[in-house]
Amino acid sequence: SRRSLRRLRSRRRAADWPQQLAWLKQAYPPQVNWNLTFNPTTLSPHPFRALVRWFNGQEIHQWAARQGNELLGVLAYEPTHAYADWLWLACDPQREAEALGCLLPAARLAQRARPLTINYPAGRAVDVLAENLFVIHHTLIWMEYPL
Repeated sequence: SRRSLRRLRSRRRAADWPQQLAWLKQAYPPQVNWNLTFNPTTLSPHPFRALVRWFNGQEIHQWAARQGNELLGVLAYEPTHAYADWLWLACDPQREAEALGCLLPAARLAQRARPLTINYPAGRAVDVLAENLFVIHHTLIWMEYPL
């Protein structure tokens, strides 16, 4: 129910950062991240990073989904001056549907009058993203030729 989901969602805590960073590195590995405008350390709770965000006029909102004391995932919402605002997902792959079902409505509440964009590994959380009215816009397939 929606009421139980509200109890799961909270602000991201500084103590959540190590797990969030590990999940971000898993979802956005260097082989994929090189062409994104995303630096995971931007989301760090470290006071220096907060100061850098403030100087750059960068606004980022982050929410965590929990079940009891267990962290299920973190969603970062980054408003931009581009066509769409960005969502960065960091979730336990085993519990991502549950986490995103809780977190995506928070992004919708914070959303400005512009589209939301999520870069996320193909095939992951497809059903819960569709339930929250996200559609696949591009699918990038990485290929390499071994020498």
